[in-house]
Amino acid sequence: VPVETVMSKWFGEAEKNLEKIFSACEELGQCIIFIDEVDSLAANRDSPNGIHEASRRLLSVLLRKLEGFREKKRTIVISATNRRQDLDQALLSRFDQTITFNLPDARGRSAIFQRYAKHLDPESHSFLAHDAISANFSGREIKEACQNAERDFAAEVIAGRKKGLPQREEYARACAERSQVRIIKR
Repeated sequence: VPVETVMSKWFGEAEKNLEKIFSACEELGQCIIFIDEVDSLAANRDSPNGIHEASRRLLSVLLRKLEGFREKKRTIVISATNRRQDLDQALLSRFDQTITFNLPDARGRSAIFQRYAKHLDPESHSFLAHDAISANFSGREIKEACQNAERDFAAEVIAGRKKGLPQREEYARACAERSQVRIIKR
């Protein structure tokens, strides 16, 4: 369930949209509902700024539906978030199981670099995966760093300043830039 299919600018529409999704699953029988970015639907009511009234109503519908589905056990609800700390505790209590995916270690980062910088040798992948270069990077951040390195290198090729394919130094530079962006955002 993409969040944008639920949300609406009209009063009460988001709750109706969410209700329709759950009702359709009840009619179909055994279903799996996957809600990505659930934190945008179910913010924490205890947050210092509180939550908007529309979000509170949407959370209420979600909590009610999850409780009802749990009793019937005909439909499975799975959700994903990158911001568990922003979720309402009542929502978290409705899920039977929580699975945390930690950031990749050096070996995992090397495998991700191998996927996005295929032309580099395994030694370069290990070099880029070193903690000094890509510590605490998620898979998405590694992908973005690789894409940035390749875009920058392509611009240099078009300008006639470079030839061939980007080397590990270009990828390391993109990772350093990505690290700087992460520091500024915090």
